[in-house]
Amino acid sequence: MPVSPLAIDGRSSPAADPGERLPVGVRPAVSNGCVRQVEGGLWADASGRLWLSLEEALELELLVARKDPLRHPGSAVLLRFSSLDSEPNVPRVTVLSTTLRNSYWGQGWQMLGRADGQLVPTARKGASFEPLVRSSSVPTISAEELAGLVPCPLEQVQRLIDLEILQPDDEGRFDSSQVHVIRLMTGFEAAGISIEDVARGVRSRQLSFPLGLFMPEPAPITTTYEQLASEVGRSRELVRRLSSEFGIAPGADDRVRSEDAEILLLVLRTLELASGDDLSRFARLYGGSIQRLVGAGIQFFDRAVRERVGDSSLPDEEKDALVYEKGAAFTHLISRVTPWLQARHRERILVEYLVSLTEGFMDERGIAPRQPRQLPAIAFLDLSGYTALAEERGDEAAAQVAAGVAEVVQEVAVGHGGRPVKWLGDGVMMHFAEPPAAIMSGLDLIEETERAISAPARVGINAGPVVVQEGDYFGRTVNVAARIADYASPREVLVSEQAREAAAIDDAIAFELVGDVALKGIPRPVRLHRAVRA
Repeated sequence: MPVSPLAIDGRSSPAADPGERLPVGVRPAVSNGCVRQVEGGLWADASGRLWLSLEEALELELLVARKDPLRHPGSAVLLRFSSLDSEPNVPRVTVLSTTLRNSYWGQGWQMLGRADGQLVPTARKGASFEPLVRSSSVPTISAEELAGLVPCPLEQVQRLIDLEILQPDDEGRFDSSQVHVIRLMTGFEAAGISIEDVARGVRSRQLSFPLGLFMPEPAPITTTYEQLASEVGRSRELVRRLSSEFGIAPGADDRVRSEDAEILLLVLRTLELASGDDLSRFARLYGGSIQRLVGAGIQFFDRAVRERVGDSSLPDEEKDALVYEKGAAFTHLISRVTPWLQARHRERILVEYLVSLTEGFMDERGIAPRQPRQLPAIAFLDLSGYTALAEERGDEAAAQVAAGVAEVVQEVAVGHGGRPVKWLGDGVMMHFAEPPAAIMSGLDLIEETERAISAPARVGINAGPVVVQEGDYFGRTVNVAARIADYASPREVLVSEQAREAAAIDDAIAFELVGDVALKGIPRPVRLHRAVRA
């Protein structure tokens, strides 16, 4: 089929601001024999030029880079080729991004093949093809601008240039992702690692740091905590404290990154009715939770991906490249999973909250009385002999056992309507809306835990009112449940009198009286029962 193409060659792939629309000139038609079809209406000729067919509707995104993306992760431009929304015979190219960011790399962009001994300057999403086109340079920043973004003295940037850890382009400029490299070097020095040793690894190509693959675009420092405080009528000390409680330590010079300032102002304006203490609780809740989540996610990636790549027979340089590629994809995965899960859990929890809230309103306003409900139950599962196991087999084996317990609890407790609240290393605290479900779950957990990890467990359960705060549960009911678990023997489920009474109507459960037991830290004896299958 003859092609009526538009060519896009290296001269037509300019650096431009994101969103800029670039017209592309019409080239003379060529025969099908002179080009090869890449996809749909996109063709390539022998000289590496791209051709768009006017006879086919086309909407395609391409990633075009001018350097090795692992060593120069900012040297790329993301283009959208489209003949769908153009003027007649004048398709356009939209520049979507001028830097190679994790949001693009992680969605399946690949840089494949070689040309003249260099890595491919072109890739497309979802599949691979040979190099097609080189782009011109992308926006870069000076050494002074680099130092301002870190922030750090200009001398620190120059030192890293002299060590060849930072590599400017021909005009002495840098892509902005090098900000993260400077911060990483500062982290190395803080850990007592010689930067000169790191530099030797970089020069010999045994070490590389393409942090632009998964780190965010560096944000400028545009304001101070003092200015933020004056904008919202709060004290500078409160704003600095909130930043710290979010886990973002304020700098000594009082300056704030623009992205941090934006969120701090949003929090302070949205929660303008909240007291300083309430704002602190909000910051600790989200700051602490996200820090734990990010840390656990990186540990997961290290075990599930990085260690497996490390055990492979690939050369070190290819191992590094593969780890960074998978790391970028993992970063994108987390950026999608986190808001999805938050939305799904919010949907469920808001329904539960509104049911409870509306029921209270209806009772208070004389519409209908509140329905009687069972008191919730708190259950603690504890592994017997976990400390001795850790001493005998080592911390790594103990961590694997704890991970095995987590898998069992997630399957069994959640299956009975429970929710793991707090992981305790050698055990877990769980919340159940109804005591019978907690007791049945406890009996199943005793059996499944030993089957899964060959270690006996014990469970203690109490029912009663609890105080809910920041996703955790507090009060006497919780304290007594923990002490019951401590008292229980291996493979035993012990429950309080309150829990037994609530579950007495369940024919699948039988109880054996243990007696009134003095539990550590509890002022009065607690009547305990052993739960067994009926």
